[in-house]
Amino acid sequence: MLCDVLTKCGVMLTERKKSEFKTRDLVQDLGRLVKGSIEAVQDLVSGFEFAPGALGALLSYADLLADESNYENYTLRRYNLDSYMRLDSAAMRALNVLESKTDANKNFSLFGLMNRTCTAGMGKRLLHMWLKQPLVDVNEINSRLDVVQAFVEDTVLRQDLRQHLKRISDIERLVHNLQKRRAGLQHVVKLYQ
Repeated sequence: MLCDVLTKCGVMLTERKKSEFKTRDLVQDLGRLVKGSIEAVQDLVSGFEFAPGALGALLSYADLLADESNYENYTLRRYNLDSYMRLDSAAMRALNVLESKTDANKNFSLFGLMNRTCTAGMGKRLLHMWLKQPLVDVNEINSRLDVVQAFVEDTVLRQDLRQHLKRISDIERLVHNLQKRRAGLQHVVKLYQ
């Protein structure tokens, strides 16, 4: 029953053994992976009842400890869900927020209409995240609107910035490839540029 509901919502489901939800060595494991002091990690993890077990299973699933290049490469922070409006999959479909595979035209969704990003991948991912997680804090909303207003009012600034952004490669993916030691010469050249 639960598997059917998750599948309908587009959630990838992977069954894991109960033994992988262990918390015994979690703080030490996170101490290797996370930048900074182990005390901060311990304080954050101890504030939750079920999250440590889920985090232990996630570390096991992703096998992060097997690759030493992951050591001291992550940050751990509390994610505040109250900062965003909660929209279930039915609301997202009814409002046509994101593109659907059945759309004949990409402009049928809010994402398709708004996606005029000129950065390779980064802007598209950021817009996707912002549409999936609408802000509820009035001050943060107004801060974003102030930036939009500045670009609407100053056409020269907007066009200049677009020209500069078009030349930028997908820095997030390039850095990820470098961290995983999968970068070739072309990745290094793009990052240099």
